[in-house]
Amino acid sequence: MTAIAVIQAITSVSAIAGWWRSGPFDAGMRDSAVYLSSLAVLVAVIGLIVAGGLLSMVRWAWPLALFVLSVQLAVGLWAYYHGHPNYITLALGVVAIFYLNWRDVRRAFGYLKVRESTPIE
Repeated sequence: MTAIAVIQAITSVSAIAGWWRSGPFDAGMRDSAVYLSSLAVLVAVIGLIVAGGLLSMVRWAWPLALFVLSVQLAVGLWAYYHGHPNYITLALGVVAIFYLNWRDVRRAFGYLKVRESTPIE
């Protein structure tokens, strides 16, 4: 779980760095870009909290991590479409989502029940 928490933290910090590097709230930004930029930072900060939850193995961290990563990927795709790609955020987000959906990870967070085997007669 340490790896996924580190990926989540790096993705969040990368998103904040990308936001800062592109000039937060440039005078020429449209209102929609300002709102989306603000959303990206808010989701990135929540992502850092989720990274702590993943390290602590608390149950709420798994679905919240999937949600945060999904929003980060959506914002990243929007930024890519508008000519401001952040490839690190996109690549790590995809890796993290695949990792979170592994059977062992879902079981560790209590979102996959172990089936009882029935004898074959």
